[in-house]
Amino acid sequence: LFLIIAGSDAALFCLERITDVVVANRDRVFDSKLRIWPQVLQLIDSALTSAGDQPTYYTERVVVCALRLTIHLQPDKSNLGEIMRIYSQLRTQLAPKALYAFGQRVVSGLRVFMNANSDQLTTEHWQVAFELLARLRYHPKAALPAFEALGEHCRTRMATPDHRPLYEPAMVAVCSFFPPPNESQTWAIVPPSDIFDTILLLHMKIPQICPKNNNNHINTPNTKDKAAATLAA
Repeated sequence: LFLIIAGSDAALFCLERITDVVVANRDRVFDSKLRIWPQVLQLIDSALTSAGDQPTYYTERVVVCALRLTIHLQPDKSNLGEIMRIYSQLRTQLAPKALYAFGQRVVSGLRVFMNANSDQLTTEHWQVAFELLARLRYHPKAALPAFEALGEHCRTRMATPDHRPLYEPAMVAVCSFFPPPNESQTWAIVPPSDIFDTILLLHMKIPQICPKNNNNHINTPNTKDKAAATLAA
């Protein structure tokens, strides 16, 4: 398959059929002896990398098939990290134009995956999800559902000391939805009032996240610095 020219009709046919086969054999796809999953990840990575800033129909089908895998492969907790590697690839490999073209689909797939596996995702998994959602903060159609997905997590998941490692990444992601520096507040896709409400919600959860008399462990100044860096990116 990797010798087939990316974007050709043959490559597109093979991509769709491989996805069908992997979904149909979900109980065996993560078997290390078969080495199926590493080759699937290699295919996705090479396709996203080669697309560059000029997404094609083939790139679209790669993204759709990748999202299909994340939704239909519902692994046990030990394999969730393998699924999150797809979202990590989408976060790092999708160029701005490609992200613009497929942003709505990426948010939809990620929300389905987050809702289905929220009780099992680790801190590292959530950080990948937060950063991917934040990359869509200026997308004209995907920004609002991306922020809603982020806000939903802040409302329902940030409730115990176990969630303390997520506080700062969540705050940085929420703050990234403010308009870019030197832009009017009216430019914002997500209403600034909604962003402020979510920030206030996170601050109100500090007593739940931190043990009593340990609130000073929340590094608010550092959070602001990272949020500013995100905005400037």
